[in-house]
Amino acid sequence: MYKPADIDNVTFKGSFMGGYNQEQVDNFLLSLSKDYEKLYNENEDLKKKLTILAQKVEEYRTQETNIKNAVLYSQRIRDEATVEAEAKSKEIIEAAEKVSKDLIDDVEEKAAKQREEEEKRLADFKAQNEKEIEKEKKALDQIKKEVSDFKLKLQELYKEHLKTILSLPTYEEPKEEEKIFDEKPEESKGVILEPIENEQVAEETEEVEDNSNENEEAEQEEAVEEKTTEAYIDKEKVRRALDLQDTIETEQVKIDFNIKD
Repeated sequence: MYKPADIDNVTFKGSFMGGYNQEQVDNFLLSLSKDYEKLYNENEDLKKKLTILAQKVEEYRTQETNIKNAVLYSQRIRDEATVEAEAKSKEIIEAAEKVSKDLIDDVEEKAAKQREEEEKRLADFKAQNEKEIEKEKKALDQIKKEVSDFKLKLQELYKEHLKTILSLPTYEEPKEEEKIFDEKPEESKGVILEPIENEQVAEETEEVEDNSNENEEAEQEEAVEEKTTEAYIDKEKVRRALDLQDTIETEQVKIDFNIKD
């Protein structure tokens, strides 16, 4: 491409015939040189600007590449961190689940073992208590039978005592005729011996009757004392039976309470 100086320094050879006017050509070339110089300068300015713009574009492209690389790097780091975090999180969760499962299994195993032991202990305790209850029930039935027998004996004893009391002699006031008969021997002094003999016989008879009554009373007292002793013994049995019944009822309440728990 021609520069403005090249246009200014150009020369044309003259010709003898039909040549151009040298002055016109020179003026034209001068004008053309100025225009061309202007265009050339503008073109140089544009080239410089284009170079600057190209440099800027290159810088922008470099920056863009760097930004892209940074974004890609950060994205890669983020992805790696995410993958690593997910892996660690999964590992932690699996470990926690394993520990939790082991703890739950251990607790369930201990609870099942303890429940089995408690059920066995409760069954043994219940069986033992049932045996004790059955034993105490038998004892209670026996005591009830003894109490019933004692009641019958007591009724018989009462009947015997009543019969004995009813059989005791009663005191009767002497009649008027007997009093008069007793007074007549005192009035007639000549016949004292006969009433005295009769009185002696009566006294002897009364003594025999008194001795007989005393013997009967003694036997009755011995029988009453013996029955009283038996009644006392039976009363002790009744008291023991009542105490035993209270104990059985208390134990039954405890057993019911333990079974409910």
